[in-house]
Amino acid sequence: MPIQRPSIFVQIASYRDPECQWTVKDLFAKAEHPERVTVGICWQSFPEQDQNCFVEPSPWPEQTKIISVLPSESLGVCWARAKTQTLFEDQDYILMIDSHMRFVSGWDTALIAELARCSSPKSFLSTYPPSYKPPDQLELSPLPVVMRAQPFTALGDIRFEGETLALKPERPLRGAFLAGGFIFAPGSFVREIPYDPHIYFDHEEITIAARAYTHGWDVFSPPGIFVYHYYYEPKKGETRSLHWSDNRDWGRLQQVSRARYNYLLAGIIPEEYPEALVDIEKYDLGTARTIDAFEEFTGIDFKGKTVSARATTSQFIEGIDRYRRQTDVITPLKAGDVMPSFRICDAEGVWRDTQTFAGKSCFLCALPSNFDAYTVEFMELYRKHRAEFQTAGFRLVFIPAAGDETRDFYRALKIEGRVHDTPFTYLLDARRKIIGFYDNRNALNHISDLLRAARNGVQ
Repeated sequence: MPIQRPSIFVQIASYRDPECQWTVKDLFAKAEHPERVTVGICWQSFPEQDQNCFVEPSPWPEQTKIISVLPSESLGVCWARAKTQTLFEDQDYILMIDSHMRFVSGWDTALIAELARCSSPKSFLSTYPPSYKPPDQLELSPLPVVMRAQPFTALGDIRFEGETLALKPERPLRGAFLAGGFIFAPGSFVREIPYDPHIYFDHEEITIAARAYTHGWDVFSPPGIFVYHYYYEPKKGETRSLHWSDNRDWGRLQQVSRARYNYLLAGIIPEEYPEALVDIEKYDLGTARTIDAFEEFTGIDFKGKTVSARATTSQFIEGIDRYRRQTDVITPLKAGDVMPSFRICDAEGVWRDTQTFAGKSCFLCALPSNFDAYTVEFMELYRKHRAEFQTAGFRLVFIPAAGDETRDFYRALKIEGRVHDTPFTYLLDARRKIIGFYDNRNALNHISDLLRAARNGVQ
């Protein structure tokens, strides 16, 4: 009689991503028991334009289930993840990943064993995975990563970043936050906390983390490595298809999503966007623990839009400092801090010390050089509105993505050596004190945010 092994449902939301076919091939090839794995994909693609996404067929087609939609019909990543969950058939475990991943050999058996080492009765694994570069260049000797909060943006959103530990913990570490691109959990997780299709993008990880916590679930960062993620690094002239690039109404989806997030976590009634409460009872917080308890545990105040050092240095992880180098324990810059002195490049391409900008409000813009198209569009828009910024009494100062001149800046922000996939801007007052933070994956919206701040006359 054949052995009945625990089953695994792998859910993938793929948006015009040619890496997805190789992700599927790799996960089956690396599984110790591929016969127990079922893959569910929400494929968002144009049949004619995206033929390069379907060169390699699934090696287990009978265990690969697909929902196909046109990108013009898609409502974003959470909507697509929710679609994949309609293919769930009560498997014992679920693995939610992005469409660009690689796996270690025996990942299926190893993940089940790692989850069993977690100390809570309702546990799941999640963190930011190490990187790979296509086709199969895996990051060498990666160390475990835990997640911590960043300061709230000027729009009231909150995101997270990974911190690489210096030492490998003996067991999975209980944390507070999760990564949408890697979640491994019992199948009951999907039934209790179905993915909310009305959340767009920026509010995905925090809302699902809060819902999981209030439903009694605990997230753990694993000390082991099981999957690798492609952190997109485009070559010059190369572009990547993204939902907010293809869909003009993405801004409205984001605004409704933000209203829903503020209702769930801060109790703010969305008077301007009543549609933000559609089906809210299906995707509400749980009753096992309160949102107040989540705020106390994480160090985040969702109403006041503030984060404490507990949140930004992961002090909610018991014994975290044991696994760090002493130099890693740095509080990132936040509102009220003074920007340190370092050399930066002004709008005319002249290198200056930051102290030369004292006496006037300043936008300090980090525009990654590996996002050529974004930077070109941003600079064109800046030149178009340059006189308006000058009239309002603001100057824009630009920081390159890398270089010795900006090492102190990136070290202060705890992002030295990372790929910065979201351009961001600090607003400094005349004494270089931080009074605002803005980031946006859309250049037009990024510039618009800065213009609004300038028009408000912050001095």
